[in-house]
Amino acid sequence: KKPWSCTWEPNSRHGLFAGLDSGKIVGFDCRKPGKVLHSLQCPSNKPVHTVIRINHNWGEPEGILAATYDGAFLLANEDFCKDSSCRWNKVLQATGQIVGPASFDPHTGSLLLSVRGGGGGANGQCAQSDVAKNLVYRISSSPKLHFERVACYSGHSNQVVMTRPAIFALEDIENVADGKGGRQYIVAGADDASRSACVWDSSHNHPIQRLTAHPDHILDVAAEPSNALLGSLSDSLCTIYKSILS
Repeated sequence: KKPWSCTWEPNSRHGLFAGLDSGKIVGFDCRKPGKVLHSLQCPSNKPVHTVIRINHNWGEPEGILAATYDGAFLLANEDFCKDSSCRWNKVLQATGQIVGPASFDPHTGSLLLSVRGGGGGANGQCAQSDVAKNLVYRISSSPKLHFERVACYSGHSNQVVMTRPAIFALEDIENVADGKGGRQYIVAGADDASRSACVWDSSHNHPIQRLTAHPDHILDVAAEPSNALLGSLSDSLCTIYKSILS
């Protein structure tokens, strides 16, 4: 089985999870090479292109998030199992859509999914014509584990390359309310048509900035929130942007 993604165990220097092309996630202890500690089968048998370990630092249930091209799913720690009977919680089951890479912000408890195809939906609607969009969900365990879609960000072109987006809270604005019961967050992703990185804030559904520097497709976007830095990566260039909200 070929690995497609990986993530570290936040509470351990040695724990590592890998998403495979068969829809399975396996967990390892780096001190014991080759020995599988966890083997978790997702509801989908498509490649797990994103795996994110969610820990207790944000005050809600710990678990592991898996995203495949046809859905996104969360498995809480207490539901870990050794076979295909694991009780996964569905975040999004794609219908006429392709689910791309995901990102999680522990400060606001917000999950970001990049989606291609289909139309808008419930809260935080996008227009039916918005083929490419970033959907934000809040994860809560009260009274039971559930996922509330709170926003949809559009205004960028359909992605030929499914770029990994980023969602994060900037430290210098962490006490600013976003109108949805939490701290303000920033969303960043790529636009294929202009080869630029797009930036949204939690109050605007269309980009507030377009950062242009790349001659080809942007493959990945990542943030360094404490200094308001944003990085974007293409085949030929890595670009760092300063003060992305100025």
